[in-house]
Amino acid sequence: MPERESPEPNGTGSRQSRPGEKSEPVSERVKTATALLLAATLVLACARAAPPRPYRPPPANAQLVTFRAADGAELHGYFYLPAAEKPGPSPAVLWNHGSERLPGWQPELAAFSTANGFAFFIPHRRGQGQSGAAGPYIVDRQPSRLAIVATGASAGRKIIGLHEEANHDVEAALAWLKARPEIDPGRIVLSGVSFEKGLGVRSPRGRQFT
Repeated sequence: MPERESPEPNGTGSRQSRPGEKSEPVSERVKTATALLLAATLVLACARAAPPRPYRPPPANAQLVTFRAADGAELHGYFYLPAAEKPGPSPAVLWNHGSERLPGWQPELAAFSTANGFAFFIPHRRGQGQSGAAGPYIVDRQPSRLAIVATGASAGRKIIGLHEEANHDVEAALAWLKARPEIDPGRIVLSGVSFEKGLGVRSPRGRQFT
């Protein structure tokens, strides 16, 4: 009669490997599970497209600015200064837009931030909005819904890789913002929406809220 295995032989909630048996590292299992979760999330997010918003021009206080990525690409974004001038540099919010092709200028968020003494910066990553000419649109590079269903974790890893690339543009935007004379570089908040709120986590400087 085969010997039954103890459910927790090593006290960790998992069985011990037998001699000669290869066990998958925990980090690889976590990466695979994360990739599968992201792939499933993307399928659900793409199931229903949001209706287009009516066009509204940028407000008068939205400054269209230019900054350079680490590879020299020319990127753009909208920058707002606080509504009331105060002595000394101001704190700032750096807002990471989502995967939409035209991120716009987020007037409501900008108005809330500037009314409370914060500058507001929404950089457009390459391939999107005002930075559309700097590179391909990220959604065009992502696996199709069919590929996500068919390949699962592999498609999820590709999506993660694309967002890690996009994070380089966020880091360049943060460096530009920190160098502005009107901004206190020690008081910058990173914020965002959709997958892109996670980009702030990977940026080594600044506080992040989602």
